[in-house]
Amino acid sequence: HLATALVVVCLLSLFACEKDDGQDNQQTVDIQLEELWKKQVYTEVDFNSFLPAKLAGDYVVFCAEPDYYYEGGPAVYHKTTGNRHPAWDHEPGLNGLSKILDLEVAGLNKDAISYKSNKKLICHDLTTGDMLWDKDINDQGFFKTFTSFSNYLFLTRSYTGSGKQSELIAVNAKTGSEEMIYRETAPSGYDCRLSPPAATVLADGDTVLVFTNFQSQQYQGETDVMAYNISSDSMLWRIHKAVASAQTNEAVISGDYFIFTTYRHVCCVEISSGKIKWKDKPGGRFYYRNPLQADGKVFCNTLEGDVLCYDLYSGNRLWSNTGNGIEPDMNTRMGYYKGRLYLTTSTFSSSLPEEMRNSLRCLSTSTGTVLWTANGPEPGCYAGGLTIDQKTGYLFITNSIHAVCIDLNH
Repeated sequence: HLATALVVVCLLSLFACEKDDGQDNQQTVDIQLEELWKKQVYTEVDFNSFLPAKLAGDYVVFCAEPDYYYEGGPAVYHKTTGNRHPAWDHEPGLNGLSKILDLEVAGLNKDAISYKSNKKLICHDLTTGDMLWDKDINDQGFFKTFTSFSNYLFLTRSYTGSGKQSELIAVNAKTGSEEMIYRETAPSGYDCRLSPPAATVLADGDTVLVFTNFQSQQYQGETDVMAYNISSDSMLWRIHKAVASAQTNEAVISGDYFIFTTYRHVCCVEISSGKIKWKDKPGGRFYYRNPLQADGKVFCNTLEGDVLCYDLYSGNRLWSNTGNGIEPDMNTRMGYYKGRLYLTTSTFSSSLPEEMRNSLRCLSTSTGTVLWTANGPEPGCYAGGLTIDQKTGYLFITNSIHAVCIDLNH
């Protein structure tokens, strides 16, 4: 049963930090990073747009978005050696599959690789490489991204026309079986849209999904936040009209806090009480830029290139790095390791000289100061999202051709 299958371990570390006014926090120190390994993911391809890599035990999964004439699909490498997984020592062979929108690694043992296009949801066994199942989801109103927790994938889909509804669905990653968790029905004249949830386990062992619903009329509306107890099959609480814009990014849970960003807002909700802890509308747009929590802080970056840091518990803005052209790509994710924040700069940072576009930057999490900027051996090497393994200190990143592993301990 879904309620008894979900398990989570939530870790929260707290460190002190200094406040900074966000001024003069840009340095131009350029370094050349030592790459532990570097692999060309696909043959006969000169360009790919990669999704952020996913960790899977001793392995890391890369996946490009096959589109038009480009290859794509999952590719699995050993985190330390860079060798291909024996079951994945071949081209993924997904030519012709519609563009891949998201990638997740599910399962208690992180052994189910799932990816979603606008037409299909597919899952492979990591150990054998075999396809476990695939589902046709063409034109079913599914949200672009999905989330995973334990053995389950969570997706949302919305229906238009009369009787407008939005559903939260759990899919067993091993079997492909579906279970409808919750359905929202919009009032007459309104639309509704649920966002994929984040999951946690309460002190009493109950599993809870926290998610948002955007209820709108002619693109104007409000976002509710709700917590659904899967174990008791009941709504735990609901916050009406928490913010006046829709969630556009994947939310995160840190301890007792649910953190999400909308088009214009960043908001933190206390799960145990069902109350808004704090929220802010700092200016700038968070569209498809995911928040990051680490060190008792919340980090956000905007389409305009600003990086913001908040205290997780009070919501006080600790520092901001603005006006320095740190503009993220659409698929980008920031990363944290040992008091430093890592992120990539977009190709479209017109405020930067060409040689500094698609660069990797390292910021102090205490002050927001840019400590260094790195470009790869090729022009515009580092791009898109990055993933950091906290156990090893390995940073996994891509350019348009290669998967790269960088050891941040050196």
